[in-house]
Amino acid sequence: MIDQEENDGFPQGFFLVPFKYYFKQRNPDGALPGDDPQLARQLVESAVRKTGGAWLISGKTRSGAVAELPSGSSFQTDFEQDFSRVLLLHVRLVSQSDQGSGCCLASRLC
Repeated sequence: MIDQEENDGFPQGFFLVPFKYYFKQRNPDGALPGDDPQLARQLVESAVRKTGGAWLISGKTRSGAVAELPSGSSFQTDFEQDFSRVLLLHVRLVSQSDQGSGCCLASRLC
């Protein structure tokens, strides 16, 4: 349940059933610390470097969720969907050839 007053994400977890129903690839079910964006960013960056991409399901505002994503030319947010109070983002590792082309490959989700 998302606390609409605090908007601090999912302090009691989130309902995983819909995500598992639609997402059929390997899913590590990792949770991020809601009160430490820097640590969250490090954990997401590590997951992206290990697997090539990572999903973030967030109940935070867009700016709060984006603060938990790695930045720099090696990372690209290639999917973003706002479901009213839940934001779904996908970030992927950008290859050297992608960096030079300037293209957005939203269809190549990890």
